[in-house]
Amino acid sequence: GTLSVSITGVDGAAVVVDIFRFGQQAENIEAAATTRHSDAIYRMLLEESGDNTAMFEGSIEYVLLNQLNVGELDTYTSLATIDDTIDILISTDSTDEDSVRVNYLDVD
Repeated sequence: GTLSVSITGVDGAAVVVDIFRFGQQAENIEAAATTRHSDAIYRMLLEESGDNTAMFEGSIEYVLLNQLNVGELDTYTSLATIDDTIDILISTDSTDEDSVRVNYLDVD
């Protein structure tokens, strides 16, 4: 498929485009070898709780993908993926290198 995006910028505003991949892939949805995907970048927009406190506040809630919600459009369209409170999708077997990781940039 092809994705075409046209964005009109505003002086000083950042433009962010993140590509997400959610769902499952199998020749037969009932197959035992179904592969579930939950590849995404979530952005937390946090502000310091006070002057020079070094404390940033926000929250993360998760939705576990399962056989009941993986095919439901609302599972994906209701996610808040860039804010101080975000929702993330977790697929089964999210351990070790597949687990949720947090990367941050601390600038003065």
